[in-house]
Amino acid sequence: MPIFQGLTAGEQERVAGLARPQRVAKGEYAFMGGERLSQLMVVHRGRLKVTRTLPSGVERVVRVLDPGDFLGEYAFLTGERLHNSAIALEDSALCVFSHADLAELLTQHPSISARFMAALSHRLASAERQLAVVGASVPERLADYLLSLPTTTDAAGATRGNGVVVQLPLPKKDIAALLQTSPESLSRHLRAFEEGGVIGVDRAVVHLLDVDALIEIAGDLS
Repeated sequence: MPIFQGLTAGEQERVAGLARPQRVAKGEYAFMGGERLSQLMVVHRGRLKVTRTLPSGVERVVRVLDPGDFLGEYAFLTGERLHNSAIALEDSALCVFSHADLAELLTQHPSISARFMAALSHRLASAERQLAVVGASVPERLADYLLSLPTTTDAAGATRGNGVVVQLPLPKKDIAALLQTSPESLSRHLRAFEEGGVIGVDRAVVHLLDVDALIEIAGDLS
């Protein structure tokens, strides 16, 4: 887990001794908005989506947590109740630390504090980026989102272009919520990209057939 890298083997064993394992089945909540959470949760396996329900009842996807990511730091730093909820996208395993144990770890191991703050800084930068794209068009937001996903080289996909593919990490309805558009609009623009030869879609796998075209569509966002 990134925030514990740099510790000695003995120190890592001590940290592991403080962790309480928690399993969350697909579709279950790790926590719900409004709860008072006095623990830090680090994702060990699986993925969770962090959401916020607006007063209108609309659910917004705030971010997706992968192995190594953590949540619960807001309550630790402010002492306030959580505003967001976390739902498992697949069967997931968490390592849970009480806030008291976390405070002791941060005091005794400055390297953990530094990595903790670095992770929070990256999260803040990501949030600022999301705010910056609000005024962009849906095609611009979609192109920028596809370009931001981790890519792999698929030898079998070489016949479909450059062989670079990305995996959609969320159901399309959640990606639409993340991009602040409707599922129908998202599907329409994905289809337009595909018909234009920019991408090839195979369920959750997207072949980036023309990366230059995607960069051009994303414009200043890329």
